[in-house]
Amino acid sequence: MKKLIFVAVVFILAIIIVGCSKSNPSDETQSNPAGQDTASATTAQIQTETVAGEPEHAPYELFKFNLLDDGTYEIKARQNVVLPDNLVLPASYEGKPVTVIGKDAFKDYRDIVSVVIPDGYTVISNNAFFRCTDLSNVSIPDGIKSIGDSAFFNCSKLTSIKIPDSVTN
Repeated sequence: MKKLIFVAVVFILAIIIVGCSKSNPSDETQSNPAGQDTASATTAQIQTETVAGEPEHAPYELFKFNLLDDGTYEIKARQNVVLPDNLVLPASYEGKPVTVIGKDAFKDYRDIVSVVIPDGYTVISNNAFFRCTDLSNVSIPDGIKSIGDSAFFNCSKLTSIKIPDSVTN
């Protein structure tokens, strides 16, 4: 039985790899039976973007940005998107800094393994990474002032985390 499952998994992975390695763009955008453009969605999910002076971060399309009263942005994941396993958050959006990880921002995104929060962020809100069960590494920059209640609750693979001295709440 285990051999049969192993063979099935290898077969499925081979199909995925072959499907992702096609070089003809017209082949990559064929629709699946449900009418969704899965090849394009996969490409968007794994591409990163580079903005001058910032590390490569996940595409803006994966996030919702809320303009705050102070002219900075709060970030949250869009619903029903697939986030990269190694998530690098953007430092800015539309030329303005992103400073807040919103309430429930990445709640239940169980496949995130690591998160890099760039300099400039000041708040990690309540339940921000709640039940991100594969999360094992978080880079919290100096400058974070507040980490909300249950921000990393039920992140069972997160065995240690360095809280910077700047955190007062």
